[in-house]
Amino acid sequence: MAEHEAWMDDWQAMIDAVGTEFGGNVMAGADDVDKSAIRRFQEPLEAGCPIHTDRDAALAAGFSDIVAPVASFMMFQLPPMWKEGDAPIFTDGARNAEPARSAVKPNMPSIAPPTTAYFATDIDFEFLDDLVLGDHLTRRGNRLISCEPKRTAVGIGAFTKWEAEYVNQRGEVIGKIRTGLYHYNPHEVA
Repeated sequence: MAEHEAWMDDWQAMIDAVGTEFGGNVMAGADDVDKSAIRRFQEPLEAGCPIHTDRDAALAAGFSDIVAPVASFMMFQLPPMWKEGDAPIFTDGARNAEPARSAVKPNMPSIAPPTTAYFATDIDFEFLDDLVLGDHLTRRGNRLISCEPKRTAVGIGAFTKWEAEYVNQRGEVIGKIRTGLYHYNPHEVA
C-alpha cells in the first residue's frame, strides 16, 4: 500500500461522495440514428453484418428495424463538437493544450480539488436494449463509483470512475457507460 501523503487529504470529500449522483450531465446526440451514419461507422472496420444494413434481415433476426452496432452508441450520443457561429475549439497552440470545450471533457463536481490535466484510463459498456434507425440517444447521469488518490509518473491526482446511462427518445434506458479517468496536476518539468 502506498504511503499516505498530505495532498491526498484534498481528495477526501470525493472519496466520501462515492455512490453520489452528481447529475447535470445530459448530452443529447447531434443526430438521429440513420443508415448513412451506420454505414460510415462500419466502413473503416470492414464490418459486414446484414442486421446493420438490411431491414428484412434485421426483422428476421427479431429486431424492430436496422440496428446500430453497439460500438456506435458513444458516437450517437455525442452533441456536435462545433457548429457554425461557434468560437474555435482549439484556442491555445501550446504543447498538450486542452480544447476550450469538449463534449467528452469530464464534468468534475465542485468538491473535487483543482487539477489541470486528465486522461481516460478505461471504459466499460453495458448494453440493455437495441439502438435502431430513427432512435435519438441521450447520455444522462454522472454517478461517482470510485475515487483513489495516487502519485504517478505524470503527476499527483486521483483515479475516478463514473457511471452514466444511455436513454432513447422514449426515456428507456438502453445502456450504461462506466468511464475511468485520472485527474491530476502534472509534475514540474525541468
